[in-house]
Amino acid sequence: MAIMNSAPMKRFQGTRSKIVRESDQKEYYGWVVETESELVITIDGDMPAESDKLEVQLGSKTGSCTFSGSTSRIIGNRCSFEWPKLIRIGEPMLEARKKSEKVRGMIETPVEILDIAPSGIGLMTDFNLETGASVDLRLTTDYGDMSVRGSVVYCRPEGTQFRVGLKLNELSRLDQARWDQILAA
Repeated sequence: MAIMNSAPMKRFQGTRSKIVRESDQKEYYGWVVETESELVITIDGDMPAESDKLEVQLGSKTGSCTFSGSTSRIIGNRCSFEWPKLIRIGEPMLEARKKSEKVRGMIETPVEILDIAPSGIGLMTDFNLETGASVDLRLTTDYGDMSVRGSVVYCRPEGTQFRVGLKLNELSRLDQARWDQILAA
């Protein structure tokens, strides 16, 4: 299905994005913060240059899209892109990440929950975790406290902290119901 401009692009608001520089395949990750007249993405960490040719990949539970272009402007950690005239919407991403602002977590000390997905959590810690390690995580949510267990998929340094990807093990029925409510909110 081909679309013109940005009207149906609201589906990507608040979702994780991946940007790849065409010259060397360097990857940048960020969050879609605006989808109206242009696409605005806040980037985590290093920023592309304004002249870089980039491939932008967006995904949500209702569709995905990829297009090539370059930034129209960069201010701080915000990259703006003009929407191409024609965008093809692809298959939904069932594991699309969603920015998390209402879930707090604790392993042995508090950790920052960055994003959530049906089978995983992205978090920031002050300590390194070994890939493959099993982690017990206590979550405080608007729907009640949860105790979940997961496996560390990756742990990479980001400044003085570590960004961790955690794949959740099977949840109890009650925790699964709470998790589904969090994801739907």
